Amino acid sequence: MFQRLLTRLKRTLCLQQQRKEFQPDSFVRLAKVQRWQHEGNGNTSTVEKAVADLKLRPGEKALSLYRLRKEGEIGELACVYSLTLRDNPAHFEYVLFPASVLSGYRVDPVSVPEHPRLLSERHHEIPDPSEEELLRLAERIFGSPGKKVGRITRRQIVDFAVQHSLLETEELRDRIGHTWRKLIEKKKGIP
Repeated sequence: MFQRLLTRLKRTLCLQQQRKEFQPDSFVRLAKVQRWQHEGNGNTSTVEKAVADLKLRPGEKALSLYRLRKEGEIGELACVYSLTLRDNPAHFEYVLFPASVLSGYRVDPVSVPEHPRLLSERHHEIPDPSEEELLRLAERIFGSPGKKVGRITRRQIVDFAVQHSLLETEELRDRIGHTWRKLIEKKKGIP
């Protein structure tokens, strides 16, 4: 009897560990890396700083997030986002967290036709979140063991664009900002 109980306990622990490691869907929000790194014990002042990245920007009515099916997609998303929606070549900083963090929130897939297909297909929104909801979300993200923060450098973005010939793709060719285009051409050795 003790042996069966021990076996059952081992199976349960093994299944729980597998569930923690495999998170098929995650969400990304553009963020300042330093706001999401723990300052010791993750105190309230840090969460209050981090919530600044969740607040709606002027003109927004919903919190924009991008859904990823696997973590490896972050590089492509960062590159396409930066090249087509920013003409200021800067690093792409983000917070990545499991979809489970959004349990209880209304998260709608909202395509944005004027954005490249990759961004439009992955774009989601939390409509009209209150300050309290944003603070609670920041706390959940902070407390999530699956949370990751990262920075994809300007150089990595340019390298990705060159490696994948993004200047030549029909969808992105006319969308890439002038300053980014110059950096990519310089990297490729085009005068």
